[in-house]
Amino acid sequence: MITMPNVPKLPGVPTLTSYAGSAPVLAVADAIIVANALLTPHWGLFLNGQQILPTPTSFFGTPSSFAAAGINVPSLQIPSILGPLGNTNTAAVDFKREWAISDYPQEDGAFQSYDKVQIPKEVRLRFSAGGSLTNRKALLDAVDSAATSLNLYKALTPDAQYDSLNITHYDYHREARGGVGLLIVDVWLIQVVVTAKPAFSSTATPAGSSSTNGGSVQTQTPASANIPALPPSALQ
Repeated sequence: MITMPNVPKLPGVPTLTSYAGSAPVLAVADAIIVANALLTPHWGLFLNGQQILPTPTSFFGTPSSFAAAGINVPSLQIPSILGPLGNTNTAAVDFKREWAISDYPQEDGAFQSYDKVQIPKEVRLRFSAGGSLTNRKALLDAVDSAATSLNLYKALTPDAQYDSLNITHYDYHREARGGVGLLIVDVWLIQVVVTAKPAFSSTATPAGSSSTNGGSVQTQTPASANIPALPPSALQ
C-alpha cells in the first residue's frame, strides 16, 4: 500500500495531489503501454497501411474494455510470434529473388553470356487459424478476397518489407489424423513492376502524338480521284 506524506497547507507550500487511489490503474496502464510496444505485429500482409492478413486479434482487449477503468490505450494486436495465443497468425515467410543470364551458342558447343535480367520477386506467407470454425472460415474468406483482387499489397516482416505484391496462388491441406482444429494456408505473391505510361506532346509530326478518344467526326464524300476504276469484266 502506498503511503502519502502529510504536507501541511501553509502559505508558499504547493498542494500535493494524492494518487494512492489511482495507483493500481496507473500501474495497469503502464504495463499495457509497454506490452503494446513489445507486441506490435511485425508479420503480415498490409494494404494502405491496414493489416488484412492475418486477421488482427485483440490480446489484452479493446479500448472500450478499459474505458470503465479510466485507461485510454489503443487496441493491442497479437504478434504472430506468439502463435497459439492468437486466433490467426503468420507462421512462416519465404522470399526468393533471382536473375536470368541470357546465353547464345557459339562454335564447338561454347556459349557466350551477354545479359542479366532481374526477375520479379516472389514471397510466400503461411498463415494459420485455430480455436473455432469461425476463426478458420474468417481466414479463408480474407485470403480468398485478397487473392481475387488486383490490389498491390505490402508484405511486412521483422527484417524487411516487400512492396507492390499481388497474390497469384494459395492453398491449404488438412488431415483427420492431426491438426483437426488448426488451418494452415500458404499464400504465394509476386512483385508487380509498375512503370510510367509514356505520354508524348509537341511531337515533330502529328503521327507521333498520342491518340485521343472523344468528339465527333463528320462524314465526307471521297474525291473521284481516290475511287479506283473497276475493270470492264467486273461490270458484266
